[in-house]
Amino acid sequence: MQRKRPLPPPQLLTERNLDRLGFFSVQTRLPVETAWESQFQVGGRSVHVHGEGTRGRPHGADTDLMLGVEQLFIAQGSPEDNWLHTTPNALREASLMTKNGRAFHRMREGLLRIWATGFIVREGWVDPLGRPIRFNAAFRLFEELRYWDQETPELPELLPDARLTWRPASGRGIRTPCAVKC
Repeated sequence: MQRKRPLPPPQLLTERNLDRLGFFSVQTRLPVETAWESQFQVGGRSVHVHGEGTRGRPHGADTDLMLGVEQLFIAQGSPEDNWLHTTPNALREASLMTKNGRAFHRMREGLLRIWATGFIVREGWVDPLGRPIRFNAAFRLFEELRYWDQETPELPELLPDARLTWRPASGRGIRTPCAVKC
């Protein structure tokens, strides 16, 4: 009996289409929920997104942070080791945030929220024999965060040396433009 080749992962599941998959909520304030789901159709395929985050769902300015992180990663030549070395001020500027103490607090909380969130994306379609088939991918966007801070009377202050690393597939997704419309 001939073995069937495994199906290749669908092109829909790339980290470059976070907005399409609804990983981040556009709302600025959300109830504290540690799990959420959404389902929708894209190009005749059903997509199911399940997110879990101990710090809640990424939302509001977290989207700006992700764009800032991506811009800085690209500006540094999209390093093959997937590490981004930056300063809080550089990330604040790349994320188009105002310069004040609250911005650094929001940045730290947002980065930790993104790091603490995992996603399961299930994409399904029907094969030529009429059987439903689903592809599942479970992942996080950041693999690791490293930063220094110090307590001040007002708020914790981020110190100049901050680093984060993308998981390998996220770094590749940024280095390689989408093969399909993202």
